Amino acid sequence: MESVRGDRHSEVFLDAQWLGREIRPLFTGQTTVPDAFCLWGSRVLVRASCLFRLRRQEDDRRQDVRVLRRLVLTFPPHNLNDWEPILAVANTPDERARSAQHISEGVPEYLLLRRLVVEEGDARQLLEHPKPWRVEARKELRVSRDLEEKPLPFFARHQNLYFDKNGPMEELGLQIFLTFAHWGFAKEPTNADLQAIVTYICAVCDREEERFRPAAEQAASYLFTNWVMPQRASDFRAYVRRVAFDHNSREVKKRKQSPEQGELENERSSRGKERTGRQIVGATEALSVRALASRAGVHHQRIDEAIKAGKLRAKWQRGRRLIERLDAERFLKDTEVTRAVRATRKTLIKAGKAKEAETFRKRIYRLKKSRASDESILEAVREAYKKTNIPRMTKLPSK
Repeated sequence: MESVRGDRHSEVFLDAQWLGREIRPLFTGQTTVPDAFCLWGSRVLVRASCLFRLRRQEDDRRQDVRVLRRLVLTFPPHNLNDWEPILAVANTPDERARSAQHISEGVPEYLLLRRLVVEEGDARQLLEHPKPWRVEARKELRVSRDLEEKPLPFFARHQNLYFDKNGPMEELGLQIFLTFAHWGFAKEPTNADLQAIVTYICAVCDREEERFRPAAEQAASYLFTNWVMPQRASDFRAYVRRVAFDHNSREVKKRKQSPEQGELENERSSRGKERTGRQIVGATEALSVRALASRAGVHHQRIDEAIKAGKLRAKWQRGRRLIERLDAERFLKDTEVTRAVRATRKTLIKAGKAKEAETFRKRIYRLKKSRASDESILEAVREAYKKTNIPRMTKLPSK
């Protein structure tokens, strides 16, 4: 069923909110877990299975209580275009026969089912690098919306949601509604659905809805396209705040800019260009860690190690480390000198001059111990090549 824009909530939104209100008490032990949930507005019967754990009571240490740890909701196969009634809720034999035609022959049923796993709190195991997983999940969810009676990709069949018992009541329902939208159940939300999401974003960000509405609407659109694979109960609120405040800061900046500056910023955004470190802190002031690593030809972790060891000074500005231009140039020169020393010693060893290589190593060690300049070290490199009559294969740094 495709929602039509209007002043009323769509049936998919109402079903999602009702399902969220029904699920929350299950984790507190107030109600028993049913075998299925019937979404009457969408005419879908959802099977439910659960996993329990034992929890020790606070007043009685000798008695354990069985509490719900994980709820698995299984959605049966259906047609995404017209939402024909599925076999479980079809009333007449004609309806059951017509619904059965939507299930492809020869395809295992589990490849057509969608499962939604709901847990309280955080995931038991967190992904160390979730970004590539989320990129692939978004891709498969977009593809799965056009698949009818065909095997669904893994990320389109399995979705996990986490909620906090102290969080807003409507939060779990909104997450379920967004999951339905990702699955293609709600093709186009109504104005009332979007208004509910905007109101929630403004409440989470603690901002007035009239002033914050443009940023909240932008954040809502990102929720429908980019929000996938949460790992904690707080991920939903954190994502909403980050996206909404980011758009709000851009709007405030545009209001303060001159028409020419605003036009240039819009042109850069349309081309997908990001501001570099020079544009942030000035053309000749500082370099970021990754920019310096790129110029030095090393991994950025080497720069971080030099900063922690006190060999390279850096300052924290706008959420990242920045290195002054003079310090960066000094680090680049030291890196080139170190590479020249290593290349010279390897060249001597490769030419069969092991004794001369050891003498060269000791001389470099004494020079560094006495805090000699880079020019003195480079002079020692030149003398090593001159005494051994070995052609220099690498170019030495300039003075």
